[in-house]
Amino acid sequence: MDYPKPFAAPNTTRAIAAMDHSMLDDLLDDLKPFAAPTTRRANAAIDVSMFGQSSGLADVTLIVENVRIPVIKATLMVTSPVFRAMLQADWKEKDQNEIQLPGKRLESFIPFLRCIYPDLKDRVTASNAAIILPLASEYQVVKLMEQCEDCLLFLIEQKENLSMSCESLCKYLKLAEICDRQRLRETCAVWVSTFSLSDRKCYIAQYKISTQSELQISNLACTRHELFEADVRTILSELSDGHTFWNENQFDSCMTSFKRKQSVSEVFTGLRIAYYIFGWRSPKYGQHLESMRNVCAKKPNDIPEHSEFETLPNDLKFDLKEIIPGFRKI
Repeated sequence: MDYPKPFAAPNTTRAIAAMDHSMLDDLLDDLKPFAAPTTRRANAAIDVSMFGQSSGLADVTLIVENVRIPVIKATLMVTSPVFRAMLQADWKEKDQNEIQLPGKRLESFIPFLRCIYPDLKDRVTASNAAIILPLASEYQVVKLMEQCEDCLLFLIEQKENLSMSCESLCKYLKLAEICDRQRLRETCAVWVSTFSLSDRKCYIAQYKISTQSELQISNLACTRHELFEADVRTILSELSDGHTFWNENQFDSCMTSFKRKQSVSEVFTGLRIAYYIFGWRSPKYGQHLESMRNVCAKKPNDIPEHSEFETLPNDLKFDLKEIIPGFRKI
């Protein structure tokens, strides 16, 4: 993965600062219900002395939402190439004792500082990853960007979040695009592609999702429908046997034959059909899932590539992740 390169000129550090901050603020406010509950305290009640004032080492003051935060220049410069350019190069901020940071929010800037200060080193969690990521990206703190992205991926991929709405996933997708987080962008695109065309069109337009992501989502949705149609044709071919009509016994016999197949691909086809026909938690689906486990254990070299799992329903992917040896990506 390519990370942002050091700046050729000071103005290249202002990419996120120059964007519509009201849009980002609204986006982050909307994403809060999916993180752990947080409380926004009054600015005056926030302790900012820990960043250099209490130790007597503070040598510059940052001003965020009219709150003065005494900080240590060296700490910021070592951590962030943007702060280094701001405080060392020929910028107007270089010789200032106080630096205004317009557009920043105290509720996100304080956790950001707590994560980059070596004596504090707060952990990134599901409750703060979304609000820290834009700052980590703007100030190009690479390791912190990765940690935020990992936390958000973990949050989205939790089994209890299978019911996350298309709108919420589009918000995470937009955040990924703003902060140039490729893994998060691709994961959100996969999940958004599972929703109806009307939902996708609505929220892709509302959150101004990029053409690149929209195309990826459409391709994934088309691939999923093609796979479904192929499965339908397979079961109809198995059932027809030269006859126009078939009965329930024929269908059960056909599905039983899929469980006894010797190849991973054939058992996998039967599993998908059982999922669509019988439902996710039906006993018959469970029987086909067990057949998939057995055949994959016997023939691990025949397990499909990860990309072949992308277009499957999310609950089916979770089941496959648990039964296939070595399979971890969903």
